[in-house]
Amino acid sequence: SGCFVAPAIPDLLRERVIPVADIITPNQFELGFLTGTEPGSIESTLESADLARARGPRTVLVTSVERPDREPDTIEMMVVDDS
Repeated sequence: SGCFVAPAIPDLLRERVIPVADIITPNQFELGFLTGTEPGSIESTLESADLARARGPRTVLVTSVERPDREPDTIEMMVVDDS
């Protein structure tokens, strides 16, 4: 795990792209990086998504959600919006 892009890209995304985006689709690791959090449970992932939404996008679709109590051999997604 980690960032696999040029070093300037993550900061560009966090500082300039996220504030003007309508929707973002980070995976759970990326969401944590973008918000300075460590989402690992449903509650902490929701909190991280709300932090991201407070920066601009109205919708956050979190991919590759790996919560501790998930079914074996599964990967989940979570969408957070006004509803």
